[in-house]
Amino acid sequence: GALVWIRQLHRKVAERTQALRATMARLEEETKTSATLAERNRLAAEIHDGLEQGLNGIMMQLDGVETKLSRSPEGAKHHLDLARKMVRFSRTEVRHSLWDWKAPALADHDLKTALSDIVSQMANGNLTHVDVQVSGNSRPLPPAMEHHLLRITQEALTNALKHAQARTVTVSLNFADDAVLLSVRDDGRGFVPATVLNGMVGHLGLQNLRSRARKLGGELTVTSEPGNGATIAVRIPCAPGGTKPD
Repeated sequence: GALVWIRQLHRKVAERTQALRATMARLEEETKTSATLAERNRLAAEIHDGLEQGLNGIMMQLDGVETKLSRSPEGAKHHLDLARKMVRFSRTEVRHSLWDWKAPALADHDLKTALSDIVSQMANGNLTHVDVQVSGNSRPLPPAMEHHLLRITQEALTNALKHAQARTVTVSLNFADDAVLLSVRDDGRGFVPATVLNGMVGHLGLQNLRSRARKLGGELTVTSEPGNGATIAVRIPCAPGGTKPD
């Protein structure tokens, strides 16, 4: 009787072990799949918010060349020089995106300086006037926070320059006691936020912005209506020392 019981127990243990191995294998495969999807989503966001915006800027400069080539050779040369600089910058963006490094603009600068540099580069040669305003007690922020805030600025500013037909755009960065607030406001033609945020084709960028804000524990708001410009704002909780509050 004992021998039969031991054999039955052995069989049950073997069956449970086999089932456990199958479960572990499935979980491992799901983990790999999840990691692959997460990496794919990260790269998609980086390519869209970094490289694609650089390519959009290059296209705008080349449009300027086409416009000025016959009547203003010097003006055309200026746009070509800017396009070359943007190509070099975009090549660096690709390398940083593939290796998950911080945005190159942040490599040697804080967020405030990087924002000014990016805005200056993107607005150069554009008829839209772009103003940068920084307020509050400026302080170092966690690298991931600075990276996502810079990417949010790039995407929001690109939308304003490319689609809004705005005369002026204001980029505001406010260091509050318990949060960092970033906004990009334009006086362009506006749009219906619900339509865009619900996934209208061609507006992957705003979906990326919302995703980046959520990764930082923050919230994104889009305020606009046709004919009255738009404001894209994000609020990220942040303690005075620069870290996210518990």
